[in-house]
Amino acid sequence: MVPIAPRILVCGAGSAGQRHVKNLIALGADVSLWRQRSEMLHETARLLNVAPRENLQSGIADADAVVIASETTEHIRHAQIAAELNKDVFIEKPLSASLKGASTLKETIEKNDLVCEIGCQLRASTSLRTLANHLTNNAEGKLLAFRGVVGHRLDQWRPTVDYRASYSAHAERGGGALLDLIHEIDLAIWLGGRVESVFADMRQISDHEMTAEDLVNLFLSLKAGGAGQLQLDMLSPAYRRNFEVVTEKANFEWDYLTGKIFRSDNQGKELFAAENEKFERNNLFLSQMSHFLKRLEDHSILPMCSLDDAVHALEVVVAAKESSKSAEKIQLPNCDISSSQSNSVSPEEP
Repeated sequence: MVPIAPRILVCGAGSAGQRHVKNLIALGADVSLWRQRSEMLHETARLLNVAPRENLQSGIADADAVVIASETTEHIRHAQIAAELNKDVFIEKPLSASLKGASTLKETIEKNDLVCEIGCQLRASTSLRTLANHLTNNAEGKLLAFRGVVGHRLDQWRPTVDYRASYSAHAERGGGALLDLIHEIDLAIWLGGRVESVFADMRQISDHEMTAEDLVNLFLSLKAGGAGQLQLDMLSPAYRRNFEVVTEKANFEWDYLTGKIFRSDNQGKELFAAENEKFERNNLFLSQMSHFLKRLEDHSILPMCSLDDAVHALEVVVAAKESSKSAEKIQLPNCDISSSQSNSVSPEEP
């Protein structure tokens, strides 16, 4: 049984790591911090008012659970260390920049009966959870098609940070639109199920100084029979994010900026679901982290976003890279993940 105030080590102190530290403190956790850039550890810990841990191994050993928010290329390695020390883990998205080590991590987590949560916080959206539950119940017939877009200029993402120094601009550090904006791939998996094949076009087309792609167009075919398109970019002058689902009986349109989903059919258009009027972006992060802390006390609670789903999203990423290079449609490998809705938390659970 985890103590009332769980001891959580946060690995990484970039924007995601610092957000997790602040949210964990707000949720009553006893938080400590380790970061790869050791020369900045103590100052960062002082500013965040948490205990610094200079040694990763001992920091993990002394914690009840670990939040992995280090650079993308280090996620699986750090999570594997935690899992081998029998610690529950929350892994910031994406799971990694490649599939290397993913199967070993999954085996260790399953063998040790550990809690694992992937930081895809859009799954905490009240409106999207309402839609996911609606689709799971087959209330509107089959999902036939979907279309998702997300984009904003990279140099406007973090105004106080030089984007050229950020991992997001560098392919070798796990950056680029495909990995950084993997939430839309996760939405397609969550709402539509397993992806069967991918056709992709990836390019660096803006005036940004970067080695990673800033524009990605994906065409995904689903195992269940539907298909859809995703556009992920780091170049849109104004922030945009929306997702459209077409079923046999109705269309659904979600807009992130308003938090609303509209349903339309041949009888007209109406509001289907909406976020709370006091909704703020950080609510999504708080909600998923709160869910993770509850799972530490009760391992029977299902994840909002499972490791299986994160591995499958990464399979889509790997296939997309191969497709963009070859200009051919790529079939995904067969595995036992039939649908994210079969191994993730019910959209109606808190």
